[in-house]
Amino acid sequence: MSSHTLFVLVLIVPLFALLRGGVGLRLGARPYPTTGLLAHKLLAVGIVIALIVRVFRAQQAGLSSLQWTLAGLAGLFLLAALGTGGALGATGEASPALKLAHRAMSIAGTLLAVVLLVLLW
Repeated sequence: MSSHTLFVLVLIVPLFALLRGGVGLRLGARPYPTTGLLAHKLLAVGIVIALIVRVFRAQQAGLSSLQWTLAGLAGLFLLAALGTGGALGATGEASPALKLAHRAMSIAGTLLAVVLLVLLW
């Protein structure tokens, strides 16, 4: 299996699945289904861990300041998305501001993570 195929399978496909799952949860019924919410949360945590591992492995080869900045921002946005997503799952019916914050953090974190991963590849 080539490194490009592995890259897509291990990181890009889960990011897409995470965003697709989030849209499915948003459009679904309230309260959120436990299985769907759990799968969404576990996938998010797994992606953050995979991103951290990828950055620290790339650190051995030396990262530019741009790559470190992107890694830090992607990490902050993804952790903020995890936090706001946890608040959404716990409250059931959340304020529009919390929903917007989760959506914005998720999209920004995912886009930054994809850009970073492409730069690291």
